[in-house]
This record gives sequence, structure tokens and C-alpha cells, in this order.
Amino acid sequence: MSLPKISVAGVLFRRLPFWNANLLQASIFLLPHLLILLVAPTLWASVIFLPLGLGIFAGWLRFSSGSIGPSVLVHAVANVASVLAVVNWGG
Repeated sequence: MSLPKISVAGVLFRRLPFWNANLLQASIFLLPHLLILLVAPTLWASVIFLPLGLGIFAGWLRFSSGSIGPSVLVHAVANVASVLAVVNWGG
């Protein structure tokens, strides 16, 4: 049994020019990350620009590879790096 090949980026890339689709999916990726501003408003630059940049890069990976796998891996690495940064920052 194979998983359906549906993702936000995949749908957008089929319907819009690459850069329009990529910026839109990166903006959608950014939305849940904005919740961090509720607890750490002084981190606004990091909370906006890092996820947006990561979303653009992940969208390019999705488009160029034809798979969501590389984007998931990049997101996982970014999450681990964020946790390590917070742990080291706190002590």
C-alpha cells in the first residue's frame, strides 16, 4: 500500500508558477510558527525569517526532488537544532 502523493507544496506546484507556489507554501508553513511570538515576542526576527527561509528551501527540495522526504528531513534537523539551541541558551 502506498501513501497518496498529496502535500500543500505538491498541489500548489502543479497549479501555480514555481516561485508563486513556493512563497505561498512557505507562508503557510510560517503560520503555526508565529505562535511562538505569544511566549517570546522578542524573538520576532528569528520566528519570522528562519521558518520562512526554511519553508522556501524545503519547497525547493520538494519541487526539485519530487518527494516530500528531503523536506521532512530538513524540518526534523531544524527542530533538533532549535531544541539544542534552547537547552544551551537556558544553561
